[in-house]
Amino acid sequence: MLDYTLARHKIVDLEIAGMYQPIIYLDTDIIRDAPLEALMQVVTLSPDLQVTTEFLLRSENDHYGQSLFEADGMGFVPDQVGFSSGTFAFRDIREQRRLFHVIVDAALRHAEMVGRRDVFDCSDQAFFDYVPHKTRTGNVALLRKAVQLHTTYLPKLTAPIGKGLVHFAAGVGRAMPKLDHMSAYIETLRRARVDRAGAVVESSGGA
Repeated sequence: MLDYTLARHKIVDLEIAGMYQPIIYLDTDIIRDAPLEALMQVVTLSPDLQVTTEFLLRSENDHYGQSLFEADGMGFVPDQVGFSSGTFAFRDIREQRRLFHVIVDAALRHAEMVGRRDVFDCSDQAFFDYVPHKTRTGNVALLRKAVQLHTTYLPKLTAPIGKGLVHFAAGVGRAMPKLDHMSAYIETLRRARVDRAGAVVESSGGA
């Protein structure tokens, strides 16, 4: 699992990726519900790695690398939130290549040190938090405005959010609740488009 999830960080080594920049990476449990052109234009203005947040970094299941922070003597405030490795963006691969190489190297070295590759439930996410926090390279200002986190413990969404992206979180390995909520939201978006189209036709006909 660790090698599988680390693949997202190796995007900086793909030659073809360098032809399509800026880049936004999205996990498969994310739905776009609004245009992203304006967001990506702003991404081109910053050399930072754009990240978004999820829940408190201090978590019972260590989803965000709390144990790595503690082992390194890095302090964090009680209400500090963890980054999500499911969404990130950047303007230029060359500006992020070293950072992502460090993330991958840290994950593999840690696995070798402890003798196992399944230490963290969220696999690579602990290192996606630890390395950018340590190097102060993660910027949450942009994506936090564009990404809506929706946990499947909440009721299904019955109206479009329209921020840009909706990330459906259900916990590691709980794919079916995500699929259920995502399918319902896609239907919600479809109905909203039909309703808008009908309103436009009705308005045009009455003109």
